[in-house]
Parts: sequence; C-alpha cells; structure tokens
Amino acid sequence: MKNVISSEFETVYIPKGLCVLSHYPFFNGFSVFLNHIYRVSCSPANSVPLEKYVSHFVHNVPLPLAGHPGVIYRLGLNNIKFCLSHEFDLPTLNFSLQILFRCLEIEDVITLFGLVLMERKIVLVSKHYHIITPVAEAIRALIYPFQWKYTCLVAFFFFFFLQNAMFRFFIPVLPEKLKAYLEAIVPFIVGMHRSFYDEVFLADDVMNIVSFSLVSLPTFFKTK
Repeated sequence: MKNVISSEFETVYIPKGLCVLSHYPFFNGFSVFLNHIYRVSCSPANSVPLEKYVSHFVHNVPLPLAGHPGVIYRLGLNNIKFCLSHEFDLPTLNFSLQILFRCLEIEDVITLFGLVLMERKIVLVSKHYHIITPVAEAIRALIYPFQWKYTCLVAFFFFFFLQNAMFRFFIPVLPEKLKAYLEAIVPFIVGMHRSFYDEVFLADDVMNIVSFSLVSLPTFFKTK
C-alpha cells in the first residue's frame, strides 16, 4: 500500500521566544530592539528572517568604550544609543529611575537608600518579574559616588562561611533553586518573585521590601 502525500502545504505556528543576555544594563536599548523584532515578526510585508536582525545586532553593533561618546544604532524609525561611563565619572544610566518611584513610596526609597549605604541584607519581592531588575539597578545607581562592589558567585561559594565584610553579592532576580542564598552571612541585594517568598527562611537581620507593583505617577511627575 502506497502512502499518499498531499501536495498542499499547511502553515504551522509554533511559539518562539527571544531573550537578550548581556553583562551591561542597556535596558532601554534592549527593550526597543525586542519591541522592533516583535513588530517585524507581526508584519506580513516583512521578508527578512528574524535571525538576520538578531545576527546583525549581535555581531555588527560595536560595544561602546567607557567614557567615550556612545554608539548609535539605527533601527527602523528609532535611534538606540548605547554608552558606558568611566569608573570615576558620573554614571550614565540606560534606564529610567522613574520605575523605582512608581513602585515605592518616597519614604520607602529613603529607607532603602539608607539600608544600602549601611550594607544591610536586602530582599526585593514582587509578583512582576519585569520590574525587579530595574528597581534593583536603580537603587544601586542612586548610591553614587559609592558603589556596591559585589563578588562573583564562584568566589562567594568559596568564602561562604567566612564572615568578612568585604564580600557581598547582588542578584537582581534570584532563581527559586538558589533560595538558600538568602541564608548568607554577608550583605546582599536580592530580588525574588513573590511566588516562593513564603517558602524561604529570612533571618531577623534581613530587610525585605514586599510586593511592590507599578502605580501611576501624579501628573506633575509625568514626563512628556
């Protein structure tokens, strides 16, 4: 018996995700890029594979030099500027601090600012993944000219049981499988999702900011 193969092709749709991983907090630039890719993918007039856009962005856009004028990348009708500040210069932020003040009251921001300066153990908790990292990065940027010097995780494991004030760590979004990190004896800034907050043990010296979410700013705070 012969197999009958239809000559007509059917269109099959499958979900596709795209994530940008980088050492640098170019949040606004990456957001514009991903939004552009999404719009292109939804356009029936587009004939260029999405992989072409991604390949060009990854391989052809140079990394800006610290302390030099930024790199401007033309993407459709948008200009994306990437820039890095020198270690001893006023930091150049590639994201808005507005999100911090939309999530927390002024009194809470001041309290959080003081806790960071005192190198306390801080946990930021929210049910919205997309705002945890910007809030953590914003509060870290606000302490300039001070810096939150953090140790890489490999070194942290090595010195985990050594009570030395020079070691601290910064994890914008903590995976659930690494929740044991919250029992560390060193200072830290950690962001975590609300879904497993009730499952973790937090010592008395851990300061937690729980369940912040975006709120609308008053009219006189809004930017044009």
